[in-house]
Amino acid sequence: MKWINNFSNSHIPYYIYKLNKGDKILYNPNKIYNRSIIILHGVIYLFKIFQNKEIFPLAILKTNNIIDLEYSYETQHYYTIIALDQAYLMSFSLLNIKNKIYIKKQILFNIIYGQKLTLKQYELMNQILRHKYIKYRILQLIFLLSLEFGIIHKNKIIIPFSLSQKNLSIIIGSNKITINQIMNYLSKKTIIKYSTKKIIHIENIVNLQLLFSY
Repeated sequence: MKWINNFSNSHIPYYIYKLNKGDKILYNPNKIYNRSIIILHGVIYLFKIFQNKEIFPLAILKTNNIIDLEYSYETQHYYTIIALDQAYLMSFSLLNIKNKIYIKKQILFNIIYGQKLTLKQYELMNQILRHKYIKYRILQLIFLLSLEFGIIHKNKIIIPFSLSQKNLSIIIGSNKITINQIMNYLSKKTIIKYSTKKIIHIENIVNLQLLFSY
């Protein structure tokens, strides 16, 4: 509510969007955007799509992260957002803030802080994609998700939103067959449990870390 209250009190126009799990926002490549998006609640993942249909994952984002959307005819890419869980997004233009003679410092502070948090998520995704082998990408993704979102329950760590094989393949740049093979391997080793609802339970975080050395 702090974002909505601050923007309303400063008379800055904004729009609120509700996304249910699996909902997608595709930004038209034939339009120029100068918008920013604040994640008020929920978890989404963001990726670029180029004209040759190549997909480049950018980040998994959560509450208070901020996305700056810009489309350039020179780079010829556009953005897609997919909700991993129910999410509420606030869309606004930085131009409306720049044109304000008076604006609360708290809004500027929150925006800067939100962008700092988002930059961290981009860096975490880059760490995952640096790995040459898909196995290590999945291992690091699961490990980082457990740190960022994990809920401890009865000596297990639960990632509290579903991640289908299709979603995992997009996030780490692979295919569903490879994802299935690796997830089945991790399940057989009782390192994770991958439920029918596509919820990941980390059964043994120590063994998950040890696999990085193999």
